[in-house]
Amino acid sequence: MAGISPGKRNRALYETLAFLLRLLILVMPLYLILYFSVDLTSLTNLVAWEASVVLETMGYQVERTGSFMLVHGGSYPQPFRFYISPDSSGWKSLLLLSALIIAVPKVSWKKRSIGLAIGLPIVWLGNLARVVSIVVIERSYGLEAGMLAHDMLWRFGLSILVLSIWLGWMHYLPEQHRWQRPKRGISQRDK
Repeated sequence: MAGISPGKRNRALYETLAFLLRLLILVMPLYLILYFSVDLTSLTNLVAWEASVVLETMGYQVERTGSFMLVHGGSYPQPFRFYISPDSSGWKSLLLLSALIIAVPKVSWKKRSIGLAIGLPIVWLGNLARVVSIVVIERSYGLEAGMLAHDMLWRFGLSILVLSIWLGWMHYLPEQHRWQRPKRGISQRDK
């Protein structure tokens, strides 16, 4: 790192280490939920209900029992049967975005709160779009196309969405907003 003083380099390394340690601690709930097999039935039922409402609005006939769905309509005569699993509920993406935002050092809680208030609903809607689009693709192009969309497109798509929201939050939401007045007073530099 030529051109960077040792003090700045050490500070940057310290901040990176602090971020990584915080992130490691904040993703612990993910492993605890997986290890203890926490029941996420309420969450999967909510996603299934929301998806069924959207699909019915789009003209599909939907039968839903809890997280199990049966969708009629589209190009194929056979109904599409599927189950919204805990992995399809989006909880991991929500947890990861929260951990990424909270782990960044030297950021005010106001900025973190704004990032969570905007980012979490976007991830939730992205996951809902994921579920609905997989059904629409399956109903239009067949089971193989639906599974391809599930396995390839959306697995990476949701990760890209989470990272894009986090990077956008870090770079485009300044710590001090234009509408705030700068604090006046004599700084140590001016003395």
